Amino acid sequence: MFGRSRDRQKGGYDSAIDWVEGDLLARDSIDAAMKDCRYVFHVAGDYRFWARNPREIFANNVQGTINLLETAKCCGVEKIVCTSTTGILPDGNHCRSIAD
Repeated sequence: MFGRSRDRQKGGYDSAIDWVEGDLLARDSIDAAMKDCRYVFHVAGDYRFWARNPREIFANNVQGTINLLETAKCCGVEKIVCTSTTGILPDGNHCRSIAD
């Protein structure tokens, strides 16, 4: 199990699962987490709708995923399962009145 903070985990995990704390933007922490892994479930994501610096969201979601995929390839991971959100933000056109 790879995550930013072990304190935020809910409930317990099977004792067969090793917890590795890290950050998807720090390649060395991903390397440590993927050592001897056959499968990766990528469920991390920055789901904020707004940030003072939008590049943070881009870095976390895009560069973090690139880092994960490149590391998985180098480590010989067999399968990767990526998850996503169930929806996207509308473009604002839904707010127009019928008269428009």
